[in-house]
Amino acid sequence: MKVLLVHPDVGIAGGAELVALHVMRYFIEQQGAEVTLLGFAPPDPDRVFQRTGLDILRHVTHVAFQRAFYPWPLERVLGAMPLLRVAFLNRAARRMAANYDLCIGTFNEIDFGRRGLQYIHHPLFPPRALLRAHHIIPERSEQGKALLLTQLYEWLLPRVSGDRLEGYRRNLTLTNSQFIQQAIQTLYGIESTVLYPGFLSAPGQQAAPTGRAFRFVSIGRISPEKHTLDLIDLFTRLYAKHPAAEFVVAGAADDPAYLAQVQTCLAASGAPIDLRINLSRDEIDRLLRGSRFFVNPRPYEHFGIVTLEALQAGCLPFVHQSGGSVEIIPFDELQFRTPDDFAQKAGRVIEDTALQARLQASLAEQAERFTLAQFDEVLHAVVTAFLADAD
Repeated sequence: MKVLLVHPDVGIAGGAELVALHVMRYFIEQQGAEVTLLGFAPPDPDRVFQRTGLDILRHVTHVAFQRAFYPWPLERVLGAMPLLRVAFLNRAARRMAANYDLCIGTFNEIDFGRRGLQYIHHPLFPPRALLRAHHIIPERSEQGKALLLTQLYEWLLPRVSGDRLEGYRRNLTLTNSQFIQQAIQTLYGIESTVLYPGFLSAPGQQAAPTGRAFRFVSIGRISPEKHTLDLIDLFTRLYAKHPAAEFVVAGAADDPAYLAQVQTCLAASGAPIDLRINLSRDEIDRLLRGSRFFVNPRPYEHFGIVTLEALQAGCLPFVHQSGGSVEIIPFDELQFRTPDDFAQKAGRVIEDTALQARLQASLAEQAERFTLAQFDEVLHAVVTAFLADAD
């Protein structure tokens, strides 16, 4: 079977890239497929392994790479336009689709010009106002952008991609959470199957949090979308009540201006918050395994794969009471709405070791929903049904 897998760059360390790599692994190992990866950058197997821990690309020889055309000089004039990149990628995929037995896009909605599979982490192409209204993008994401420029951008995208709504609806669709499932049903009228991007290998084997450092850690890109400044506020408030606690913010930083804001905020906070930039996968794993608590401050997280990683590492994760995060952590004691709510709930958990033990046991059971075996089982059922329908 010849499979076309469409993803901009699997070398980026994100949840979408993990899904793409595991989908690739499934088709190679369980379907014996010949996979062609269509994207903008050929994957570096060693870089992928360093960032994700997956070595699939280092052991297979039958993954071909096809580079999609994109007029990169345009961005030197107009600035970064990530959606336009995806539009060019979708256009290239449709031109190639007829040459493959199965086409799958792992970077949101895509029109192959024929029926295919699409994995939607979050919808990309509805009007920005609608995406904000459904909490897919934050309100502040459009600040500083001229309305006319935004409208021009939205007008240009479908004309470059050639995508049509009926093309999205034609596909068999997978989503990463019930939160996104409901959003694409409302925005596109698309029914979908939730395939949680859970890749836990040994759930329920976490070490007890009492044997770890009294530390709160958060892992995620240093960016406005990840609410790093809000996180500093959460940690600062908690430090005022629990000065013995340690606090670590770790993540990649690709926005120097925002990183400078974060550093200024840290200096003004008065709290001993340790900022660690661009840690390796091993360093992140050691940090999580050695910490008692984890915090994901982002409201309306589409899923929150880093929260799942913290769960596997044995941390007690606190998450915002919204979006896909509550599907991973469905316990009120670990959910918060406001900074004060976080400080109160975190304080209660800190002071009650019996509560910590009960939550740890419940989280071990919860982790069974997010195993690699479960991912493969659901994906296999979907692919089998898709191929049977194609026949």
